[in-house]
Amino acid sequence: MTHRIPGVIVRSSKFLLVFFAAIFLGASLVVTFSLWRLSKGPVSVNFITPYIEESLSRQTKNIEVRLKNTVITWAGLERDIDLRALDLTIFDEEGAAIVTIPELSLKLSYRALLRGIVAPKELEIFKPRLHIKRTQSGQLSIGISKISSEGKTEFSDVSWLDDFLHKRGEDGTSNYLRRLTINDALVEFEDTKSGYKWKMQPTDINVESITNSINLTSRSILVFDSGVSEIKISAIKRPEQKLTDMIFSFENLSLEMLATLDPRLNNLKKLKVPVSGSLSMSIRDTWDIENITFDISGGEGEILAKEISREPLLVRNVLFRGEVDGSFSKLQVDRALINFYGPIAEISGEVIRIDSSIKMKLNGRLAAVAVNRVADFWPESLASNSRKWIIRNVRDGIIDTATFSLNALSDLDDIEDISISKAQGELELREAYIHYLRPMKPLKISKSKAYYDGEKLVFDIDGGSVGNIEIVSGQLKIDDLRIGSGKQSLSIEATILGPVDETISILDNDLLNFVSSTGIKLGETTGFHKTKIQLGFPLINDLSLEDIRFTSSSQLKDIKSNLGFFNLNMYNSDIVVNVDKKSLKAKGKGLIEGIPVNFIWKENFLKGVTLRSSYGIDAIIDEEIRKKIGFQLNPVIEGPISAGVTYEVSNDGSEVLKAKFDLTDSVINLQQLGWKKLSGSISQAIFVISKEQDWLNNSSRFTVTAPGLYSDGKISFRTDRVKPALSQIDFKQVKIGESDFSVQISLEKQRKPKVIMSGKKLDLRRLVSKSLFDNESDIPPVQVFIDEKHPLKTVRLGEKSFLLNPIGQITNDGDKWTKIDLTGVLSNGGNVNLNLYKENQKRRVKIKTDNGGALLSSLDWINTIEGGEFNLVGEFTEDTLEDQFIGNASIKNFKLNESSVGVRILSLASLSGLSDAVTGAGISMRRAEVPFKVNKEDIRILGAKARGANVGVIASGSIVRKSEAVALKGEIAPANVINSILANIPVIKQIIGDGIIAVTYEVDGTLEEPKVTVNPLTVFAPGIFRKAFREFDNEISDRETSPAPENSISK
Repeated sequence: MTHRIPGVIVRSSKFLLVFFAAIFLGASLVVTFSLWRLSKGPVSVNFITPYIEESLSRQTKNIEVRLKNTVITWAGLERDIDLRALDLTIFDEEGAAIVTIPELSLKLSYRALLRGIVAPKELEIFKPRLHIKRTQSGQLSIGISKISSEGKTEFSDVSWLDDFLHKRGEDGTSNYLRRLTINDALVEFEDTKSGYKWKMQPTDINVESITNSINLTSRSILVFDSGVSEIKISAIKRPEQKLTDMIFSFENLSLEMLATLDPRLNNLKKLKVPVSGSLSMSIRDTWDIENITFDISGGEGEILAKEISREPLLVRNVLFRGEVDGSFSKLQVDRALINFYGPIAEISGEVIRIDSSIKMKLNGRLAAVAVNRVADFWPESLASNSRKWIIRNVRDGIIDTATFSLNALSDLDDIEDISISKAQGELELREAYIHYLRPMKPLKISKSKAYYDGEKLVFDIDGGSVGNIEIVSGQLKIDDLRIGSGKQSLSIEATILGPVDETISILDNDLLNFVSSTGIKLGETTGFHKTKIQLGFPLINDLSLEDIRFTSSSQLKDIKSNLGFFNLNMYNSDIVVNVDKKSLKAKGKGLIEGIPVNFIWKENFLKGVTLRSSYGIDAIIDEEIRKKIGFQLNPVIEGPISAGVTYEVSNDGSEVLKAKFDLTDSVINLQQLGWKKLSGSISQAIFVISKEQDWLNNSSRFTVTAPGLYSDGKISFRTDRVKPALSQIDFKQVKIGESDFSVQISLEKQRKPKVIMSGKKLDLRRLVSKSLFDNESDIPPVQVFIDEKHPLKTVRLGEKSFLLNPIGQITNDGDKWTKIDLTGVLSNGGNVNLNLYKENQKRRVKIKTDNGGALLSSLDWINTIEGGEFNLVGEFTEDTLEDQFIGNASIKNFKLNESSVGVRILSLASLSGLSDAVTGAGISMRRAEVPFKVNKEDIRILGAKARGANVGVIASGSIVRKSEAVALKGEIAPANVINSILANIPVIKQIIGDGIIAVTYEVDGTLEEPKVTVNPLTVFAPGIFRKAFREFDNEISDRETSPAPENSISK
């Protein structure tokens, strides 16, 4: 027994192995055959059709499911073996077909089969037609296609589907169903309210029931007029919560089409941009949406925003992220980005619907926006005046970044009607041009930061220019931007540097006209400046000067300009200038016509005021300056002159120039008129010059005061092409020293001044005694007239002598006297004629009087001669190395009084014949001739000779003009009768032959105190002495019988 048991086990094991192998082989053959058969096509298993119909009918009450056939199919390794029901029809409780499905795949529950129940675990529907319809009331209905009794395709409501999925059958067969799949379905959407129709095909839907929820996923292609879009849906339904969470994702979706789903999405029609992204939402079983979150991006397209731009805005891409509540009353924007082909706009915030209004609270950012495209992003209803002004006048340039936040209200039916309650923002701007006041040159902003606070927009300018003018810093501000204000205004503050001529052109535009009215010549003004300028005006179309606010403060350097009055030129000047609408005020220092000056200038721009322009100049004019500007006053005035000049122009065209010259520190030398003022004596000259309309009137006047000097008068001008020119000076009264006279000076263009003198007394002692025979003079070019119409009563010629009622003419060319023609009566007796004229290119002089002693005494030349007919002729030798005056003076029938040098010589002589010639009344002389030469240094007497009844005299020598030192030598001889007696004595005649007896003498010292020396020894002179007197006697005889020609010079 023990050996047989193992054998039985072995045989039993072999049998079982063979049995199971046979079964496995058989099964394999069956499976292989079945798969081979199924691969050839569906295999009908119609015998189980009743079981399937019964199972499906039990899923939902009041419906009945019928199948035409049941088959088993195998589509390959990618799918399981399917049990498919063909031509499935669902009938309602009345027996009407409500749904027709061409093909249905079932997967039976093995767990149910073990229990003897045929129940589907999965259902898969192939190629059904689903119809989604929105009614006029906005309700949605979903139906599956069916065939009507007339053979037409109709759609039934799928409310039964909810029963199918949720209301379990009585026998529990539906508890085994876990998945419903719809493949390749055609979904059609119909909106009866808007009239839109579109469809999705193919559509794949998968519904899976898991614990406490049903999951749905779908994928479809949405077909609409403008293109196609791929749509994906993922949803989770929680029956207990009666809530479905859904994610709706899409690609290349038309927002314009999406807007047709609900009137509340109507504004999406303006976004003609294909978008991709997702919507996440929660939906109640009542189809109420609790909230929607979105994450959307889009590609190229356009945005219709008529509230901003009349033309569509082209966009490159968009991005929207945010959330909408279920009632569509609140939109939360986490980020909205739009790329406008360069400019980028970003917005975040919230939009809330309150009744019929929309409340917005937004934050935004713009980047890389061309200034010329600002209009594309600025609504017309927002600060319209500012918008118009900025769009028109802020051009070019780039806004690198701009941020803003705003609170606004809009009408739900007209979203373009925006009312902003609060707004603020900042931006960074560069390389932009601002036309702040056309047609002035625009302001170029190199870099600027701007901010907006709801009431004003402010640009802080960090560098820029206006033409060649550099903007160091500045600020441009638009005020009163409050909603509904309508009173926006612009103001500019800037510190600028640059050429002054360009700044002047800004101030002198057609609207401001601040400079041309002053007379300044713009093209002749140069220099540099630093200016702080303030400009403001309302943003209105018809702008006038009254609307403009303007102030500026400038520091001008190295200015060169024509001042516009009297054609004066200013250069090397530093000036501070303040300008506003009322006035221009300038203060500075510089050179005017070469004179260093301090000056002030004021222009009044107001209408109705008397004074328009006022100029003030203070200067110290010293000798160096006078020399530099060609206005030398030496030797008349030496030393500094303090000058104060004011020039005023009234709006009626009248002008007044007032000048005050302080001569206190000057030396005034009018010694030719017998007067001199030393430095330190208070002296001044005041001029008041008036001009009315286009000519200078006779109200111009002046006064000059100093110790011993007073003068007043008036000045007249003529107007030439360039500037007013002095035409006449009338000294109504001149009191200087002992002189008291009037002078009228006429200054004709390109001619010597014409002087007419009149009055009581003129002291010319110094002039006559010192400069008559000088070849040079320090008197300016002048013509002096004294006539009967303007009588001059007395001219003082010497200490005790005067020229009474002179008449004549005197001319000086500024270098020398060129013409003198003067007649008069000497106060000490006798008429006098003085002539200086040109002949053969030489200046000749003639003096003639019938009382030579009086004339010589009047001139303070010789006071010891009485009477006599005097003639002097001579000429200036200007063509030699030494300028000099050569002439001959002659006098006859005169008397030497007892104080004369000649009488003193005779008194000292030891010859009785000579000493006896001197009586108490002096010596009578028949004639005297004095040849002479006068130069700058001295007066030379060249063989002078004189003859009286009892004496003859010859003399030669010189007189130094400056020191009046005398050096004369000569001889005196007795009368001819003495010599003739001696000659008749034979012994003496043999000794002296033809000679005579004479006495020699010398005179030295000065004219005031001469020293006379006489040699008492009798001298036998050569015959030449006698010959000289013989010729002298002959000349006397000849001239008495035949006078010399008028223009001859005695030799």
